Amino acid sequence: MSAEREHGSRQRFLAGIGAGASTLPLVPGPHPPPPPTPSAPPVRYKNVPADRGAAALTEAFVISAIEAGASVVTLDELPALVGMHSLVTGVVSAETEAVTLASILREAGVAVGHYERAAAAAADVGITSCVAAIAATGSVVVDSWVAGSRAVSLLPRVHLCAVPAAAIVATPGDFLRSGRPLPSNLVLISGPSRTGDIEQILTTGVHGPTAVVLVIV
Repeated sequence: MSAEREHGSRQRFLAGIGAGASTLPLVPGPHPPPPPTPSAPPVRYKNVPADRGAAALTEAFVISAIEAGASVVTLDELPALVGMHSLVTGVVSAETEAVTLASILREAGVAVGHYERAAAAAADVGITSCVAAIAATGSVVVDSWVAGSRAVSLLPRVHLCAVPAAAIVATPGDFLRSGRPLPSNLVLISGPSRTGDIEQILTTGVHGPTAVVLVIV
């Protein structure tokens, strides 16, 4: 049996495709066309001098964190989060400030346990502290030296973070130059998880929590 009888004629096959394609209307751009691209958001990074006082740094951090999509609440407002975010279960990292927040949520009826990977993946809220907070960007800094804190901040759908007021610095550079030895992994969290990889449509919660709630302590 010849190759042409077995596999067909490549030229005839491609010619048929070309003839069919020539009858299709030409549509410019990708198909289907993406929605109109919104205007670029303003740059959120703020020039915050490092010599500003503690109160001014805290105020700048709160403004930046809210602009980044996080919520900032007080200790007295914590119980209200239970109904607002339908919190039933939670996990907490082994940090003093985080344990304090966990005890308040337990009193409000949330079943908060210590970190385990499976429990964190199924939890409604993950409670951590942070090693620093950046006033210029509203970011909290979580590092790998605190056992479980990265997964606790990443896996549940809500991340509740205790921010020590003394840990707020002006810029990322101020933290990186602070002399603190760098761990194997360092994460700067600015608001809830967001991605625009698919057709540049902004989507929250794909790679992490859908809500970030900060409490300055």
